[in-house]
Amino acid sequence: MNSGNKALGDYFAVITEAGRLRSAAELVAHVRGSRRAIEQGMLASIELYSRGDPEALQEAFCLLDAGKALVAKNLIHRRDIERAGREQPDVLLSMPNPSGIATYLNARSHDTAIVSLHVIESDKVAVFIARGGDPEAEIHSMPGFGGVYYDAVYIDGVKKSFLAAVENYANGLVSGTPSFDPLRGEFDFLSKMVFMLLFKPRPPKEVIFIPHKLYNVLPLHAISTSIGGRRIYLHDVVQVISYASCLQELFYAGSFQSSNLPDTRGFLRVSDRQSDLAWLEFERSMIDVTSAPLSRIGVRYDVAETPHELPTSFDDYIWINWSSHARSHPTEWGESFLQLGSEQYAARSIATTWSSRNRPVVVLAGCETSVDISSGYAVDESFGLDLAFRVAGARASVASLWQVEDPVAALTAVILPAWHFQFGLAPDVGLTALQRHFATGTWKNLLLRDEQILALPLDCRDNIASAQEELWNYPDESFHDETSWASFRCHGR
Repeated sequence: MNSGNKALGDYFAVITEAGRLRSAAELVAHVRGSRRAIEQGMLASIELYSRGDPEALQEAFCLLDAGKALVAKNLIHRRDIERAGREQPDVLLSMPNPSGIATYLNARSHDTAIVSLHVIESDKVAVFIARGGDPEAEIHSMPGFGGVYYDAVYIDGVKKSFLAAVENYANGLVSGTPSFDPLRGEFDFLSKMVFMLLFKPRPPKEVIFIPHKLYNVLPLHAISTSIGGRRIYLHDVVQVISYASCLQELFYAGSFQSSNLPDTRGFLRVSDRQSDLAWLEFERSMIDVTSAPLSRIGVRYDVAETPHELPTSFDDYIWINWSSHARSHPTEWGESFLQLGSEQYAARSIATTWSSRNRPVVVLAGCETSVDISSGYAVDESFGLDLAFRVAGARASVASLWQVEDPVAALTAVILPAWHFQFGLAPDVGLTALQRHFATGTWKNLLLRDEQILALPLDCRDNIASAQEELWNYPDESFHDETSWASFRCHGR
C-alpha cells in the first residue's frame, strides 16, 4: 500500500470511528487525538485533485469534506434521529458523494455555489467550489456528476504571516478588542481567490460558505474586490449568502422529522431584563408591535426576561430572538455561553439537552455568539452558540462574530423576523439584504415614518419614537464599514 492509500485508509478509520461515538466528550477527544491522521488524509485527498481530471476533482471535494466538523455533524444527525423517535444506528457514515451534491444544487431555484475552504497543516490553503444552475459554467469549469461544475485553487506554501494574522485576529475577538486592519492584506488575498472562481462565467445568485478551522472566525460574507476602481462586496453581486459547517450538515440537517410535531407554533422573545444592553427597550417595543398580528396566522407570542420565565421546552417555536450578553470561551470546546439574569447557558448544554422539533430560526443578538477558537488550527471543530442551536434543531442561526454596535444588533433583531412573517423572507435572504442597506447607507429607509408611529399603540409609541429619533441623527454612512455591517452571519437557512 502506498503512502497515499495508507493515509486515506487511516482517514476513513477516524471518520468511521467518529460515526460510532454518541457523546460530545467522546467525539471531541477522538477528533483531537486523531489530528495527524485527519491532516494526512486531507493531504492525500488534495493529491487526487492534482491529477486534474473531473472525476478526481469532485472526488477530492467530497473526501476533504468528510473530515470536516466531525463532532458537529454527528451530534446534529444523532439529535435529529432522537427527536424523530427513531432507533440510533450503530454507525453514522460521514462521506458525501457527488450525487448528493447534485441533488442539493439541482433542487435550488437559482444558480448556487458552495464555497468550501480548507487549511492543511500550517502552509496550505485550498478553495473548492461546486456550482449548479448555470448552463454556461461548462465553458469555464470541470463538469461533474448531475450537471454540477467544479473549480479549485490550491496553494502549497502560503506565507506564515497569513495564518498568523488570522490567529492574532481570532485571539482579538475573544479579548473584546479585535482589529481587522492587520488582516486586511491576507483577507484581500483570500477574497481574490474566491472572486476569481465565482466570476466564472458570472457570479451566482447564492453563495454558501463552508469554512475550515480558524477560518470559521472570518467574515467571508464581507469579501470584496476592486472593479474599475470601485470596491465591490460579495452582497453587491449575489442575492443570498449563508454558512454551513460541512456538506452533510447542509444536506441532511432536519431530514429525520418527527411524525408528531407540536400542534402549536410560537415566537419567543428572550431579553435579559438585568442586562445593561443599550437599545434593548427599543428592540422589545418594536418586536412587541410587529408580533401583534402573529395570532392571526396561528403563531403564539411568548416573552422570557428572566431565567424562571424561560420555557422548559422549545419544541413548538418556529422563531426565537435571544438578546443578552454572551461570551466565547477561548480554550474549552462547547463552553461559550449565553447570559440570562444570573444564569449562564453553555453551548454544550444547549446542543445536548435543548430540543427544537419545529426547526426554528434563532437570532442571537449578543456579542460573539458565533465565535469559537478553542480548537485553533488543530482541528475543524469550531462550535459557537449558533451551531449549538443548529444541533438542538434550529434550521438557521443568525449570530455575531465580534462585539456588535448596539443599533446594528437591535435593527437586525427587529427587522429579520418582521420581514420573515410579513414577506416570507428566509433569514439568509433577509440578512444579506439588510447588510446591503447598512453598507450602502440606505438603512434609514427601513425605519418607521411618523404616520406609522402614530398608528402604534400608546404604550410603545414613545419608546419607538425616542429610539428612532436617535437613529435619524446617525449619519447615513455610520455602518458602511464591514466591521459594522458584517458583524452577523447566517448559519443554515
